[in-house]
Amino acid sequence: MKCRHCRAKAISCNFYGNEMKQPYLYQCTKSDCGTFFWHRNVLKEFDLKEDPKSYKNKKIEESLIKKFKIPKSSYPRGAYVIKLSRKPGEIKDSVYIGETGHHPLRRYLQHIRGYLSGKGHAKKRAKYLLSYETKIKDSKLRERELGKELKEKYIVTGAH
Repeated sequence: MKCRHCRAKAISCNFYGNEMKQPYLYQCTKSDCGTFFWHRNVLKEFDLKEDPKSYKNKKIEESLIKKFKIPKSSYPRGAYVIKLSRKPGEIKDSVYIGETGHHPLRRYLQHIRGYLSGKGHAKKRAKYLLSYETKIKDSKLRERELGKELKEKYIVTGAH
């Protein structure tokens, strides 16, 4: 598998970079990249006929988070940027910016499975986790700041 950011080799692994057989969470092996992304095959684990908020789907998510050793939270809060695929006719790349009490990799997984995904930008178009920051006291402010910082280079969604 190739990294969705730099096209170097990416491996299926847990949060700490230990290789895993489940082809769901990938990380770039290039030391100056290290980008994480969820392969959409992870959606096969969920019951997509059920509501994303269902107890069953929440339990599946919890199990995956535990299996891939993703930290439980980004206490107190975190901010994240998800790179989106381009829509036809877009001349700039797009990003979705959000803030969360969960670890950003968990929130990214929630987006692609449709859990609290708002207008669905990240659900339908998420490519990879471009960046994230954890342990932020005012994550809503940081989310807005990221939106201002990135608006020159990207079409920005989110960043409320």
